[in-house]
Parts: sequence; C-alpha cells; structure tokens
Amino acid sequence: MSLRSIRILSAALAVVFILTGLALPGWAASDQEPIIKLKPDLSKRFRKTPKGIEDGGYVLRLPIFGQKMDLPNMTTLERMEYTRLFIFNAKLTHQRKQGKAITFGKLTVTSEPVGAQVWISSYTPKGATPLNNDRVLSGRHRITVRKQGYYEQARMVTITPDTPAKLDFKLKSIPYARLSLEVNPPDTNVAIVGWPEKYTSGMKIAPGSYVVEFSRPGLDKKWLCLSLGDDEVLRQKIDLDGPKGGLWVSANQPGCVVYLDGREVGRNSLSIVDLLPGPHKLQVWKSLFEPVTQVVRVRSSQEERVSISLKPVEHFTNSLGMEFVKIPAGSFMMGYRDDPDVMAAKDEDIFFPHKSFLPGLPRHRVEITKPFFMQTTEVTEENWRKIMGSKIHSGDTPVRPLLISKIDEFIARMNERDQGKYRYRLPTEAEWEYACRAGTDSPFYTGETINYWQAQYQNWTGPYGDGAVKKSEGTPLPKKVRSYAPNPWGLYDMHGNARELCADVYDPFFNTYAATRDPVNLGTRQQARTVRGGDEGAPPVWCMCAHRSFFVGQDDRDFDVSGFRLVAEKLQAKRP
Repeated sequence: MSLRSIRILSAALAVVFILTGLALPGWAASDQEPIIKLKPDLSKRFRKTPKGIEDGGYVLRLPIFGQKMDLPNMTTLERMEYTRLFIFNAKLTHQRKQGKAITFGKLTVTSEPVGAQVWISSYTPKGATPLNNDRVLSGRHRITVRKQGYYEQARMVTITPDTPAKLDFKLKSIPYARLSLEVNPPDTNVAIVGWPEKYTSGMKIAPGSYVVEFSRPGLDKKWLCLSLGDDEVLRQKIDLDGPKGGLWVSANQPGCVVYLDGREVGRNSLSIVDLLPGPHKLQVWKSLFEPVTQVVRVRSSQEERVSISLKPVEHFTNSLGMEFVKIPAGSFMMGYRDDPDVMAAKDEDIFFPHKSFLPGLPRHRVEITKPFFMQTTEVTEENWRKIMGSKIHSGDTPVRPLLISKIDEFIARMNERDQGKYRYRLPTEAEWEYACRAGTDSPFYTGETINYWQAQYQNWTGPYGDGAVKKSEGTPLPKKVRSYAPNPWGLYDMHGNARELCADVYDPFFNTYAATRDPVNLGTRQQARTVRGGDEGAPPVWCMCAHRSFFVGQDDRDFDVSGFRLVAEKLQAKRP
C-alpha cells in the first residue's frame, strides 16, 4: 500500500469517528464544568477525554480534532488554537478529577504606545493594552504584543497565585520603505519572493534585501536582488527585452556550492549568462568553511568577474572519524514562514489539508545563546558498529535503530569512550531547525522549493517540490551520507534521507509556549520524541525546515525508525 493510500485510509477512519461520535478507546466521562469554555463545544460529542492525557500519549491522536468539518468558518490558525485549548481543557479537567488544584494569578501588561493587542501562547487573545490584573492560569507563559506598524515583541513570564505579574513593552515602529518598479513589457508578472503580499506599484514593504521575480508566459523567469533602507522610496526601471549581462564566479576551494538569487546554479568556478542588468545576490559555501554572501552588480552586455575566498571554520573529528562543525550563536524565526491557509491549499491531503502544518506553528523568534558543535552527517552504520558491535550493512548509510533506548545507549557509550574530551547528546529541536536553516528564512535552506538533485525525498510533483522526476515505485532506501551538497553551515542531509531524532518530547503545541531563549521540552523516557527533517520516502512538505513529527520507538513492535546526528561539547582538560 502506498504512503498516500495509507494517509487517505487513516483520514477516512478519523472521519468515521468524528461523524458518528463514537467513543475513542480509553476515554472517561466527566460531569464537571469545563475549565475553559469553548464555542462550539465539541466536548458533548465525545463521551470521554483522550487516552494518555496524563502522560502525553494524547499527542498521537490529535489529527482527528479541529478539522474544517467540525470548525467551520475558521482559519487554520484559529482551528489550531481551538484544538490546543480543547486538549488543554481536557488535561486540566483530568487534573481536577485527581484532586489537583487549578490555580490562577493576575497579569498586567502595559505598552508604549497603548492599544497593542496582547496574546498568550501567540494565539489566545487577552485584549489591548493597558491590560490590568487579567486572570491567567498559573505557570510559565509566552506573552506577545502586536500593533500595526510596530515590531512584534514577546517575553516569558511566570504566573503565580500570590504575586501579580507586570510587563511593560516599549514598541519600536517599523520604518516602512516603498517599492515602485517600471517593467517592460508591462504585462510582466512581478513577485517578491517570501513576501506575503502581492506586488503593487508603490507598495509598503519592510526594509531589507529581497529577491524579486519577473515572469512572462512561455519565457524563462528572471531575478534581481533589491535592497531597501529605512523609509526609502525605491524606483527602478526593468527592461526584460533589453540586452542581458553575465557573471563569472571563481572560488579558492574546489567543490563549492554556488547560489544566485536564492537558486542553486552550479559548483566550483562557472559562468552564468543571460542575467538581468542590476544587483544579484551571490552565495558560495562549502562544508567546514565560512559561507560568503555578497551582492554583485551585472552590467548590460558585459561579464562581471568575482573571486571568492573561503576561510575555514572551527571543527574537529573524533576518534571514530565523526566530523563536527561549530554552529554560531544567534537568533532565528522558528516555525513555518508561509501563511498556513496557503500551505493547506497546496497540500495533497484531501481530507485534512492542514494537519501536517499545525505542529510547526506559530512562527516565533528564538535565540540560541551559545555556540555548539553539530555532526556534519547523520550517524552512520559504520559509526554504530564500532560502538554497539552490530552487523554492518552499508557503512556510509545513516543508521536507523528501532528503539530510542538503543540510541540513548549509543550516546552513553560514546560519552564513556571520549570521557574528558567531548560530551555528546541529541540536539534540541530548536537547535536542529536553527542549524538546518543556516541563516536562511525560506521553507528549505535550498530556497522556496527543493529539487531531487539537492536531497533524497519521495519524488512527488507536489507542493514545494520543484523539478521533481516521476514518482518512485515503492519506498527507496536512504543514500549514503554526503550524497548531496551541504547547507551553508556545512551540514549534510538536513532535508530528507533519514528523519532525525531530537532530545525533545513531542508536543504538537510546543511552539505556542516554548521559551524565547534556548527552548527545550524534556519529559519522561516513555513519551514520544520529536523528529525533524523528513526521510527518503517523505513528500517535500515533510522535509521543510519547520516540519515537526514524532517517533515512538519504545518497543520492538514500533515499525517506524528514525536516524539521528549528535551535538558535541568540547570539554576542558583537567589541570594536574
């Protein structure tokens, strides 16, 4: 049975549960008034609360909740928040039945200027500032304030019954620029890559650098990289029928990856022709070297020559030959960039077209405060054999052990082997996504789409997969590591090939409450773990930087396996 057939069958079974109102296994009746009142009230349809609500098992059954048929006239974001509160209410009700106290505290939020909207968990609206002594459940929350024309801000706060919490925000206005392009021929379609709004002449846009795409029916697309400063009004003429220019790129290291205007154009030294005159974004990188990004200006009927000098970054190779590269500290926007309703419209899942995207929302800023070393490849079967002594099948392919406990044992043995030199662990999913993006903000580090020559995934022609070949027959096997080019920070196979286990327990709503600095969601060893990156049998959408899924891996009956890569910490040698 194909993967698509399995998805449709599972979705159809879920429809039967929802439409018939059948009780799900392990539900328990409750006559108490719900702590959080929701409209519409779906709790009357179900006679019990989700199985495993006390230990996190409920997360595996969420796809049946919050679908369009049950929550009409709601956006994808509203359906997600409703589902989150539905489950959260069930957890609180379960705790109350066990005799546990449900406590509340007071929250005051002020802002300058006033009138900013206040949100808890990025989605639950609490009103506008000034917000005085609002009743909030005890615990740690992420408070977000938003006001049109100002940058969004978020902070973490701990609410207790005894001490009222107060937050004051000083909002910074967005110095919008304006973009006006005079394009010949006038019927040319203009799009700003990654910008949610459709281009119109004189439109407002946040300051920054953007790749602008020009397209006409039956002709090749053209691109330019335009930079806008604070409050700048940029007017530029673009002639698609005029003479073109060219670019010659040479690098001091062999095997470099060359990107122009967000698209891979080749390797090593190469000539790029038929370019629009004007600025273009050039990126060159190679594993274990610092990536180079610069804007080059192409002139009409001329070939510009650019020499790129790459400098090595800090890295090391351990006693097993596992290669680690240093990932710098920094911040990034975690979660899906694209509008979820647009993403849902592109999804091939005809029953529940948004369920795959919900765990990757909401998008929020995360800061990674300390640099760390990450393995450049997935752990291979050869690495595994040297530590665990198991039979080797293909030394350079990613190992995919059946049990999470075996992965934990492998890491423990690694730490014992390299005691005093390195300490190994799994990456948090925030670290994983940060390293995968490698400074990019697109759905993939390869850009807006991914191609079959850039990563191994199921070669479907579905959304976000550009130029994919015909569908594969059956599920392919993972390829050897380093079969494709690395990302800008020198990490291989972050998209596809093998899903990768993270340290975090899986919670589909983790992004709603995750801390703004170094978030991690540790739980019990019996809970499902988060996996990232997609695998060789996944469609392109499951390989995106922000896509989140789970792996049970608790006993031999679990047929779904996951690979992994390590994070390492260099230990200081002890003084005698």
